[in-house]
Amino acid sequence: MNAHFQTIVSDLDGTLLKNHLEVTENTRLILHAAQQKGIELVIATGRPFQLIKKYMDELPFVNYFILNNGAAVYSRIKNDYLFQLSFYLMKYLG
Repeated sequence: MNAHFQTIVSDLDGTLLKNHLEVTENTRLILHAAQQKGIELVIATGRPFQLIKKYMDELPFVNYFILNNGAAVYSRIKNDYLFQLSFYLMKYLG
């Protein structure tokens, strides 16, 4: 079977981040190679925007970030949120 991947979605903690909460050079190279082949990369994390800025700098080829356990989606391309669940709505869905 020859599968063609269009998107790779990955968590940070325990997945991309291993030792000392750092992205290894090998991981960075593999992800960049995937992006160069046209695969869209997405980081999904429970962390808020403020706590992923470091990783955004380390992975400049990742364009989309699912944040706050899915309550927000940020686009580096648009430099803005594509989706953001309000605190008040979360309270009622909770």
